[in-house]
Amino acid sequence: MDVIYRDHLGERHYVTVAPEDLPRRGSSSVIEIVYDPRNPRRAMSAWEFERPVWKTTDGGFFFAAIGTALLYTVLLLLLA
Repeated sequence: MDVIYRDHLGERHYVTVAPEDLPRRGSSSVIEIVYDPRNPRRAMSAWEFERPVWKTTDGGFFFAAIGTALLYTVLLLLLA
C-alpha cells in the first residue's frame, strides 16, 4: 500500500507499507508513519517500527544468513 505523508517542513513524501505492517484495528484510513527528520525519505509504519526485528523481513534474512554462516563454519572446523 502506498502512503503519502508530510514531514515536519510540510513536504509530501511517499512510502510503501506492506499489508502485514498495517495496524490491526478497524479500517481506518490513517496510518502512523515514523521517519528520520534528517532524511524524511527514510520512513516506515509505526507498526513495523515497533515489531521485534526477527519478525521483519530484513531481520529474517539477517538471522538466516547468520545461521547459514555459523553452520558452514562449524562444518569446516569439524572437517579440518
